[in-house]
Amino acid sequence: MRFDAVNHFHQPAAGYRFSTDSILLAEFADLKKARRVADLGAGCGVVGLCALEKDAGRAVEHLFFVEREESFFPALPLNVALYQPRARAALAVIRADWRRIKPEDCDGAFDYILVNPPYFPQKSGRPCRSAAREAARREAPGGLAQLCQALARLLKPAGRAAAVFPAARRADLERELAAVDITPARARLIPPEAESRPRLMLLEGVI
Repeated sequence: MRFDAVNHFHQPAAGYRFSTDSILLAEFADLKKARRVADLGAGCGVVGLCALEKDAGRAVEHLFFVEREESFFPALPLNVALYQPRARAALAVIRADWRRIKPEDCDGAFDYILVNPPYFPQKSGRPCRSAAREAARREAPGGLAQLCQALARLLKPAGRAAAVFPAARRADLERELAAVDITPARARLIPPEAESRPRLMLLEGVI
């Protein structure tokens, strides 16, 4: 499989490719007090690596990239390996489904979790042509509830998680977060244009 570099990141030449959503999430994340960080559903690793670059290694000691989709290998390990020499943190790739991993699979729970989850509910819209793009865009069975349960399972007490999600589904996300005792702490709405309705939302929650 061919890979090319976009903004210095290797990613699949075909299938799902990262967008500005990932950059917005990395910029929104606040890792100043986070020693252990996870990028769930990491894709090619752009969210975690950009967030680490912004943080400049002030606090982060360990950053884990969790990904299960075949299409992101070997791009993800390659990006992590290329970045490791300039990182003060220890970087690790875990090839696993974040819906099922436990803290002990990652040597412990996390202070901060980054997640750019699939946006669309099951059976909504047209199916994507590729399985990789479908997995990146559409929720798996369990959807938001399973995502929030994973966050609650993997976060330390007082740990935080940051996500990018459609603004139109804000109530859905906040409802599922409340069900696992994660409280919204910060939010930012991202309109596509100055006078239009917000399309995206960045939200940070604390457990």
